[in-house]
Amino acid sequence: GMAPFLVNHPILLHSWIVAREVALTRARDLTKASDDQLKGFDRLLDRAIRHCHEWQVDDEIQMQRIITLRAELTRLQAEIARTPLAR
Repeated sequence: GMAPFLVNHPILLHSWIVAREVALTRARDLTKASDDQLKGFDRLLDRAIRHCHEWQVDDEIQMQRIITLRAELTRLQAEIARTPLAR
């Protein structure tokens, strides 16, 4: 796994975590999205759903996780359609 790499590269791990936290903070600070941003999000969500449906693995545990992800993305898409983001 990645554990030995991460133990030997703490600065890189720190940078990854900081980048994630900064991105989350910026996303949460947004109060409204433009029409172009919303359309882009819709396109990317459609693409993610299609991509997840292409995944097939032999490992039962991992396949169950993929099935769960598919369901969660589909629920997200339905929720966004029901309650549009900043529209």
